Amino acid sequence: MIFTVLLVAVVVLAIGFAALAIRRDNAKANQVVAGAASSAPLSWAGAHTPEARLHRRLVDAVAALPDDDLDVRRPIEEVALSVDEQLVAVARLPERVRAEPLAQVADAVARVEDAVAAVSLPDRLQLQASMDAALAQAKERVALLAQARDELEAGG
Repeated sequence: MIFTVLLVAVVVLAIGFAALAIRRDNAKANQVVAGAASSAPLSWAGAHTPEARLHRRLVDAVAALPDDDLDVRRPIEEVALSVDEQLVAVARLPERVRAEPLAQVADAVARVEDAVAAVSLPDRLQLQASMDAALAQAKERVALLAQARDELEAGG
């Protein structure tokens, strides 16, 4: 009997600790900026409401920021946090007056995404240009090798 009670107590404690760990992980995943608490409800992590989708777009945008340039990253993170707070406030408005403020926040989310793309895109374009140049150089070398082989075959 005592063994059963102890076993049940251990199982309940294990489930409790697991639930706390899951809640903590969900709270981290719900943060727009790592380490900065968000007042967005945890339910937004998987909800399909317009507010939840906008919140997740902010999370994804900030996650896409390059890590190597804090001077670029921090201002965008600050704006994203501010937009997220506005989003939480709009979500608390009555449904009948929410449409216009929600549209304004959606525009702000799009601007954050555009800013992230603007700071991320030059690196991608530069990488693409480097790859294109390397590919062109490789094709040129292959063509020269083929030409040299043809000349050797013709002369030998």
